[in-house]
Amino acid sequence: MKLKDILDTVLEDIEKGWMKQFTPGQVYSNPYHTAFNQLNEGVTKTVVIMVGIPGSGKSTFIKKLPGAPVICSADHYFEQGGEYKFDATKLGTAHTQCRNKAALAMHQNAPAIVIDNTNLTDKEREPYETLAQQNGYKILYVVFEPNKQDVKKLARRNLHGVDAAKLEVMAKRFRPPSGELGKIIYK
Repeated sequence: MKLKDILDTVLEDIEKGWMKQFTPGQVYSNPYHTAFNQLNEGVTKTVVIMVGIPGSGKSTFIKKLPGAPVICSADHYFEQGGEYKFDATKLGTAHTQCRNKAALAMHQNAPAIVIDNTNLTDKEREPYETLAQQNGYKILYVVFEPNKQDVKKLARRNLHGVDAAKLEVMAKRFRPPSGELGKIIYK
């Protein structure tokens, strides 16, 4: 079974309410959990590119995935001692570190890699798509469409203190992936 099929099943289970009691670290009891873990045996190499504005549910979705994919996020650069300390002047460095982590994971043939950034435009997704293609990875996009979400609610919910006005600007920049390079799942 391929990662995209497993993610489709997980998404269906979440929508049906079957995963409401899911706790990080707890084994997901769905039989597809076993299939997801087969990725560690080299069945399929997949890069999952998350797409959405802050507070849309990307990181929460990732926490519910069974198995242990490599998570690459520019946010990791700003996490210090359990606290998130954002510094806009270091954003470029944060994204470079994220791309380097993804490249290293691909060179090490990690079976599943998740890119947990906003990835709102083709330009933001392109470095990861190129790396995936160069290293023989399939691409799966999980898209949280900003036009279907209330930015005021997202401003209250996001963990990074991004206000509603900034989220509006980000939502206007959103360009969905074309699907030419991989499968798209819309949330």
